[in-house]
Amino acid sequence: MTISKNVIMVLDTETCDLSGSVYDVGYTITNKKGDILATRNFLVREIFTDASRMMGAFYAKKMFSHYAPMLDDGLVKLTAWADIVEQIRADVRDYGINIISAYNAGFDLRVMRNTNALLGDGSAILPKGLKVLDIWQFACETKLSQKAYKKLLALAVGYRQQVTLKLARNFAIATLAEITILLRIIPRYQMQ
Repeated sequence: MTISKNVIMVLDTETCDLSGSVYDVGYTITNKKGDILATRNFLVREIFTDASRMMGAFYAKKMFSHYAPMLDDGLVKLTAWADIVEQIRADVRDYGINIISAYNAGFDLRVMRNTNALLGDGSAILPKGLKVLDIWQFACETKLSQKAYKKLLALAVGYRQQVTLKLARNFAIATLAEITILLRIIPRYQMQ
């Protein structure tokens, strides 16, 4: 009997818009024990250097206060999209990644596909068969089942107020450490 190991890529992107102009791709590769195997952070050259696109970015006003020091310190690299995709593919292959995780995995994976359609070769960035762990969904399911949230909901219903899922999701923040702990204590959790 072979025991498979979980190797997780925890991914995050920043975009210029909601349609998918990714300008920042960062990820950490970890095992289920929480050992960091690799960390990468790239600014997409074709997008980041396009002033008209970057004006729509959430962090547009922080380009000089946030990104310039990171570039100077070597914490992030200005890299062509094709090279970023090649590095992701190489890391998935070389580290044996079998789980992709992101705070809003649907969004991050969609905007990466859209950016790849715009700038890439049209082929898939990630191989088929990888499990996807949406931290946002997992955090919401976990946090919303706790007594404090049930009390909040009961209070809101009692006052005939509506509590939206968006409000609840704003409280449901998960970190890499939480993911690591959850993967250890809930081994039967079914990932999508």
